[in-house]
Amino acid sequence: MGAIRSIATTIGTMDATTTQVAAATEEQAAATREIGRAVAEAANGTREVSHFAGGLTHGATETGAAANQVLGASAELNRSAAALRRQVDGFLAGIKAA
Repeated sequence: MGAIRSIATTIGTMDATTTQVAAATEEQAAATREIGRAVAEAANGTREVSHFAGGLTHGATETGAAANQVLGASAELNRSAAALRRQVDGFLAGIKAA
């Protein structure tokens, strides 16, 4: 009879241990799912930042091109103004001489 009680006690201990292992396994699975969700969220955020950075790069490139166009137009305007100034000075010199 003592042997049966000992076996029953061992089975009870094993059952409690198995229940604890199952609970710990479920907690570990829940933690793993949460880590997976957090990693997916971080990856999504990284994609958004990368897309935003690409947009900034594109915008900066376009701004640089526009600035170069403005610089070219400004130089052309400066040349035109200098030519006009020479013509006006020549015209005024002609009027003074007459």
